[in-house]
Amino acid sequence: MTRFYVASTALALVLATPLSAQTADEQSGFAYSPTGDEVRASQFIGARVYAAAPEEAAMSADGSAVDGVGNGAEEADDMAAGDTAPADPRDDYADVGEIGDVLMSQDGQIEAILVDVGGFLGIGEKQVAISMDKLEFVPDTAAAQDWMVVFTSDRETLENAPAYEPPADPAAMDGADAGAAVAPTGSVSETVGDAGSDAADWAEEKTAQGEQALDAAGDKASDMAQSAQQDMQSAAEGVGEAADRAGDALAGAATSAGAAVEDAGEDMQQAGTDAGSADYVTADIGDVTTEQLTGARVYDLNDKRIGEVHEVAMTADGQPGKAIVDVGGFLGIGEKRVELGFDQMNIEKLNGGDELRIQVNATEEQLKEMPEYEG
Repeated sequence: MTRFYVASTALALVLATPLSAQTADEQSGFAYSPTGDEVRASQFIGARVYAAAPEEAAMSADGSAVDGVGNGAEEADDMAAGDTAPADPRDDYADVGEIGDVLMSQDGQIEAILVDVGGFLGIGEKQVAISMDKLEFVPDTAAAQDWMVVFTSDRETLENAPAYEPPADPAAMDGADAGAAVAPTGSVSETVGDAGSDAADWAEEKTAQGEQALDAAGDKASDMAQSAQQDMQSAAEGVGEAADRAGDALAGAATSAGAAVEDAGEDMQQAGTDAGSADYVTADIGDVTTEQLTGARVYDLNDKRIGEVHEVAMTADGQPGKAIVDVGGFLGIGEKRVELGFDQMNIEKLNGGDELRIQVNATEEQLKEMPEYEG
């Protein structure tokens, strides 16, 4: 069976390029030409890891065939095994884990591969750090781009390997710590031995363990849900009481604020009345512009300021048609917008200036009773 190793070639081209590399030619770092044998990190991380099934482990330490199997010629292997090649190459291997991550040094070199081993549905599994030379890329089909990752030793070795424990402060690791983290779990020349137990027995045992873990997790989840429900009920009652208190406080604050706004409005209206006593002369609508009219203060019959012109609605022939007036309120709060014709108002212009003031033939209360402008 054809196999190819990837330690510092295909995967290294993807993962191990130093980030700080620089040459005299700034463009040299972009001149890589793909060969078609590269492996992307996104494909590598998450890939399943396999170990040779018991019947595939019959080879000597130097890689030569034992009992006519594993001599390097696929057709001869098939004849010696008395069978044809399996439809799926994975039939020759046992699924033992999944690549969870890749550890790299700061100079871009691969230090270790983290493999998630054992467990059932993610329960009871552990993570093992192994060196890249313990993995082989084995063709999955006749196509070169299809491959599978195979652990060069048996499943029992991988399952008995110490679990990877990340350091509390990775930056503080010295060379000895880093070397220990990536120590190989066995020699590269170690032969693929007996799997240790029948795959079906192993699967049945792990399934039973998983069912027990799921039962325990279900009981714990039920207790936690009941406790959470009680906590939520208590919290809801507390929130309701707090909301009642907050509502009372807001109501009191709104009453006080309303009184203050009303007082301030009256003060401002009086100031507007005082300002209205300046020297103004009557102006014709044709003598003023819409820019001058927009924002002009509006006064009632008692010369009390009651609002201002929000905008001027133009007629079809481009002449001022109606004035849209904001009446009452304070700082835009509580005011009402009504529509008035210029025949309902007297336009006055500051003597010697451009400032306008408008007096309407109505009181503030009468204007507030008018229909609100919907423009």
